[in-house]
Amino acid sequence: MGALLSAALAAWLASSDMPQTIAGPWETAAGANVDGIFLKTSLSTASGDLQDLEVRVYHRRSGKETHGWFVGRDGVDFDGRQLQIPRIGLDVVLEHDKWTGVWEIDGQTRGVVLERPHPSPEAIVSVLCGGWDGLPNRFGDSGLLTIAQSRDGALTAWMHTESAPSAPPPVRLWYGVRLQVAPRLPASVLLWDDEQAGMALYRYEGVLASDGYTLDGVWRGGDFDPDQMTLGAPRTFRRMHPCM
Repeated sequence: MGALLSAALAAWLASSDMPQTIAGPWETAAGANVDGIFLKTSLSTASGDLQDLEVRVYHRRSGKETHGWFVGRDGVDFDGRQLQIPRIGLDVVLEHDKWTGVWEIDGQTRGVVLERPHPSPEAIVSVLCGGWDGLPNRFGDSGLLTIAQSRDGALTAWMHTESAPSAPPPVRLWYGVRLQVAPRLPASVLLWDDEQAGMALYRYEGVLASDGYTLDGVWRGGDFDPDQMTLGAPRTFRRMHPCM
C-alpha cells in the first residue's frame, strides 16, 4: 500500500495532468554516478481518487545499481509539491520540470537538482529513445511509453496505461509503470518489469520499423507463465518526439 493522499489533494491531482507529469524517473548525475527517484501512482475512476504513491530510490556507480522502494509506512510524504522521505534524508520541491532540495547521498547531505534522464552531449543516443503513443489494442487498452537515456548510457522505460473495463466503470489508470530495456539492435527491443533476474511478470517484444517511427510487438507473460499476457497495454506505438 502506498502513501495515502488526502481527499483534497487526490481530487486536485486527479483533475490535472499532475500524475502523468510527476510519474517516472528523476535523477542527478556526476561522472559515472547517477542518483535518482522513480515515482509510480494509480487512479481508479470508481472513486476518482489517487490512492497510492510509490517511490523507487536508486543509485548507480559505474553501471552497478542499488535500489529500494518506499511507500507511506516508510514515511513518504507528498503534498502535491514537496516530497519528503526522512529515512534517506530526501527533501525536494517540484518546480515545473525539476525537483530541487537536499538529499543525503553516500553519507553526505547535499543540494540536488533532479531532472528527467538525458544523455550526455557527446553520447550516441539510442534509436529507441523518445516518447511513444500507444494505439489501443483490441481490448481498448491504451497508453504512453517513454524510453530515456541517462548520462551514464543506461536506458529506462516507463508507461502510463489505461486499462479498459469489461463493463463500465471503473477504468484503472497507471502512471509510471517501470520497465527495463534490452535493445536488440538494429531493429528490436525487449521490455520487462522484473526487479530481480528471472522474476518478470510480463515482457514486451517489439520491432522498430525501418522509418524509425513505429514500434510493433507483443506482450507475453513472464518467467512464471510465459503464455499468459498479464499487462493491459498497447502492442503498437507511434513515436511522438525524440529523446529528451
